[in-house]
Amino acid sequence: MSDEVVSKLNELLEAEHPEAVAEVGGMGACCGCEAQTRSQVYGYLSRAFLYPHPDTVTHLRENAADIRRCLEALGIEPDVAAWQEALSHDLVEAYVSAFGHTTSRECPAYEAEYGQADVFRKSETLADIAGFYRAFGVEPRLTDRLDHLSVELEFMQFLALKEVYAGARQHGEDRLALCREAQAHFLEDHLGRWVAALALLLAGKKGAAAYAGLAALVSRFVAWDMGRYGLPPPPPLPLSQEEAPTPACGICPEPAAAGGTDY
Repeated sequence: MSDEVVSKLNELLEAEHPEAVAEVGGMGACCGCEAQTRSQVYGYLSRAFLYPHPDTVTHLRENAADIRRCLEALGIEPDVAAWQEALSHDLVEAYVSAFGHTTSRECPAYEAEYGQADVFRKSETLADIAGFYRAFGVEPRLTDRLDHLSVELEFMQFLALKEVYAGARQHGEDRLALCREAQAHFLEDHLGRWVAALALLLAGKKGAAAYAGLAALVSRFVAWDMGRYGLPPPPPLPLSQEEAPTPACGICPEPAAAGGTDY
């Protein structure tokens, strides 16, 4: 999803209802609105699974304390020591260890690589995700697949922010209900189905401790959010029967060619 979509909603809210907005990038403490607080957490976690360019790493470290306060405000006690340990690692090295330069067969960060019997089921899953995005006027401009963990987390950020916007603009209970139902359905049908499986796989992956810790936080937060809607977390899905595809993932840079310079 383009950052412009989320940024535009934030701009509209800030202009019309500044008290409702406290973006992750500049907040000193989380706001009192649950939907906005959830949006902030989803946005932070979305960035945590992008390739760790220097600005991304800086953002994660500088805003960790604020997001911890947001989680605590929601009644979630994060494992602070594990979180700090995760962010203290060389995240580039940890990212490559966890996900590789191509789609990882051991720990894929893509929904359609879990619990799908064949390529046709994968196609159906991707089409359904695309349908969710289109229904809310979102057309991701991606270099990667739309079922990547970062993209799905950002979509939840967007939906939670839409809920904030609908409430601030007094669009009525029908609009609010639509935003909330969309979040519940996306958690149940997509994000909530597979993040626990990814967290378990990363926990056993050598050299991936940083992302194992971040994935555990995602899994815990998503399970909490599903509980808000009365949805029981599903059991972890197995990897799909087919091997994961191997083209470059599009998030991390290509490895340098032999004799070339390192990135």
